[in-house]
Amino acid sequence: MKRFYFLFLSTLFFAPSFLFGATEIANSNLIYTWGYGDVMNEIMQAVKGITTETSYIVNAALAISLLLFSIKKAMDGQTNPVFEFGKMFILFAVVWQMFLRAPNDNSHRFMIHDEVTSKDYVISQIPIGIGKSFA
Repeated sequence: MKRFYFLFLSTLFFAPSFLFGATEIANSNLIYTWGYGDVMNEIMQAVKGITTETSYIVNAALAISLLLFSIKKAMDGQTNPVFEFGKMFILFAVVWQMFLRAPNDNSHRFMIHDEVTSKDYVISQIPIGIGKSFA
């Protein structure tokens, strides 16, 4: 009977930590720091603010730059304009997807773990290209 009570009480004690964990962040989305984890958190919060709050400004700047580069390449007689348009479109699509797009899902959620202070910070809506370069 003591064994039953021991198993029951240990299950009550340990089960919530396994069943109701605070985060479900993959190991590839962990950013380790050795000190200055709070500074990294502030930097990532600033990146989140830039990519989510000013998306219309970034969209307008990207569209204007694509238009200007397209006009410049169309006027240039040394290269084929169709090839240059395709190359620029692919480049802009990769930059947009990797560094400017940040929806609120699990693949764009990162956790900063400070090894010195053992503090954890969870940040969502970080672009993949920026978050994976630190992870």
